[in-house]
Amino acid sequence: MQFLTITFLSFIFTIFLTQYLIRFLTKKGILDRPNGEKRRMHENPVPRMGGLVIVSVVLFITFLFYQDLWSKKFFLTGVFLVFTIGLWDDLKDKKWYVKILFQTAAAHFLILSLNANGFSIITFAGYTIPSGFNYVILLFLIVGIINAFNMLDGLDGLVIGLTVIISGMCFLLSLDKNLVFIPIMSAALIGSSMGFLKFNANPARIFLGDSGSLFLGYTLAGFLLVISSGEVYQPSAVLQSKAFSVDILFLIIVLAVPITDTLRVMTLRMKNKRSPFLPDTNHLHHILYSKRIRHKTVVLLINTLSALFALTGVYYLNFSKIPALILFGFLLGMLLNASRIIDFVIRKENLLTIGRMYRLVPANIPVLYRKFLLPALGVVTLLLMFLLLLYEIERYQSYYLYLLIFQIPALAYAVVVFRRNNYYVDLIVFLNLIIFFAITGLNGFFYKMYPVPYIMQININQIFILLFSAVVILFILFKERIANLRTQFLTGVDLSIALSIVFVFLLSLLLDIPSAYRISDTLLRSFLLFLFYKIIITTFPRFHFSLHFTSFAVSLASLLRTAM
Repeated sequence: MQFLTITFLSFIFTIFLTQYLIRFLTKKGILDRPNGEKRRMHENPVPRMGGLVIVSVVLFITFLFYQDLWSKKFFLTGVFLVFTIGLWDDLKDKKWYVKILFQTAAAHFLILSLNANGFSIITFAGYTIPSGFNYVILLFLIVGIINAFNMLDGLDGLVIGLTVIISGMCFLLSLDKNLVFIPIMSAALIGSSMGFLKFNANPARIFLGDSGSLFLGYTLAGFLLVISSGEVYQPSAVLQSKAFSVDILFLIIVLAVPITDTLRVMTLRMKNKRSPFLPDTNHLHHILYSKRIRHKTVVLLINTLSALFALTGVYYLNFSKIPALILFGFLLGMLLNASRIIDFVIRKENLLTIGRMYRLVPANIPVLYRKFLLPALGVVTLLLMFLLLLYEIERYQSYYLYLLIFQIPALAYAVVVFRRNNYYVDLIVFLNLIIFFAITGLNGFFYKMYPVPYIMQININQIFILLFSAVVILFILFKERIANLRTQFLTGVDLSIALSIVFVFLLSLLLDIPSAYRISDTLLRSFLLFLFYKIIITTFPRFHFSLHFTSFAVSLASLLRTAM
């Protein structure tokens, strides 16, 4: 529950602070101006120093929950260096060599941090890299990753979506290791990134800027290097002289998208006798966007590919290296030929076939969905939540009450801005559902097995996920005929959340960590119910107010009952 609190606090703080930062930067004229450059996707000036909020919130929450900061002095010094040069560059563009100098210094402090904590042996696919040479390779790799995140930050929400995926992976992988700092900071990073995502998703109201992208590249590189070790350093007198290894190939596999894209673009620049550090429009996101694919679809495609590489990295680390490397080679081929694959799909016009199948669906199915399925499922869901409140809450857990300190301001915020159709008002419903299911799922209600003919055994969680997934998919397919909705139902934020949750769910299936499985199930269950809520308020707008504040009621009631 501590990690849920960390994520929730980071999310709430980021929401409030980002809104004020946007106004401040706009007033001061600290804006990213397109100036007619083709590589810039926006048409109007946009504030560009969003990293200030993310860094501030993540560090504040981490310091609040982690007391042994002196042991992380080298790592935090590196954070300060990359953030300083990023902030400096956001305020006044700096030469590339000045940025490289600061990034190299930061990478040096990250390596010092690894050595100070016992991670002094550097390997590649199990082969130890000779001393001295290993330092040079690791230094170049870290600096390269820092820059790769900066170069990838060319589409709204792209780097933030990738951050949520990788942070979620780092959090889950650190749960079964003797680590404290990484899960705390990862949880803070997840919450802050999710809070920042709506402001950064297309059309972005604020950009990360170098202050954000450099910090994220540095931090995630450090996390992945530590997690790549099979053993974790324990600060005891017996083990202080023992050395542990890190596998840089794991880092390369997980971050293959930004690394490969950066290497490919820099190679093209040098081939064309241009500086490898000068920007252009040869990045993967520029190429896919030029195919007239929707902005949020390009972001979803790239982050989906990143999630597949991350899963491959986990398989490499925890299971079998050879099959993982074969899969890595296959995905790398897809990445390098992404443009040709997209051209092939567009040329074949497969979507016309789907359109013909769509028109064959009988007209009465959407009518039955609207008039019978949605109302019936809504009543059953409310009854289920009521029963969970009565019988499935573990009592006398007073630490849950800490969340009330921030639930009450969130409720006040919702009351004030509800009528403005603010997306974040509805996104808080998702957080309420996570809190509710995290508390009511402790007694294993959703995992009790029941015999079913022809299926053998099934639990309520599986029924819940299958049923609500089907309901959501049907609505997405027939939204025009169900709710007369002509616009897109899922926002860019929804797609990023969905991809992150599916990734965490698949990752939990690979890991033998019961807590990871429960976390992924809770997130998936909450998100599906959140989408069902969106379907109801889209189809029947008159229920928006009552259902919105019902989510606060069940969340607050569950928190209060834990302490009774």
